[in-house]
Amino acid sequence: WFDRPSYVRVVIVGAVFTYHLAGDIRSREKARQEKEKPLVEAGKDTPYPGWAEVEAERREEKPVVVLTVRDAAGNVVRRIEGKAEKGFHRVAWDLRLPSTRAIGSRSRSEEEDGEGPTGVLAAPGAYTVSLAKQVDGVTTELAGPVRFDVARLRPGALPGSDPQQT
Repeated sequence: WFDRPSYVRVVIVGAVFTYHLAGDIRSREKARQEKEKPLVEAGKDTPYPGWAEVEAERREEKPVVVLTVRDAAGNVVRRIEGKAEKGFHRVAWDLRLPSTRAIGSRSRSEEEDGEGPTGVLAAPGAYTVSLAKQVDGVTTELAGPVRFDVARLRPGALPGSDPQQT
């Protein structure tokens, strides 16, 4: 059966966003280490960070890039985290809205996949995405918003209401 040609139909349901960062988005610790690097290479003493600085570095959340998807009315539909490292990156949105279930109520299949709860599919229409960085609890807009459209793959089998009326 390997001799027969096979035809595979691939249907991609989602939106893929590509972004480029000119440099790493650095944490406090990484910024301090970069300042100390020339001193270390020159064989000189580095200043000792105080207790407060070390504790602030330890408690700091890892810097992330956040892509925010909004609908045509400007309502936030989904926030997706991306890598904060130098270079090109791709992040996919599965066109699903956030779950309406309470925190902690995940199905067995979601627990096995490592995914959190997800909601229903987004309605066809116009959306925007913007790019921001989140460092030490402060969010800074980097780019956007950029408009894109979500379209139906095929018409439904049964007549019904317009998806925008849900």
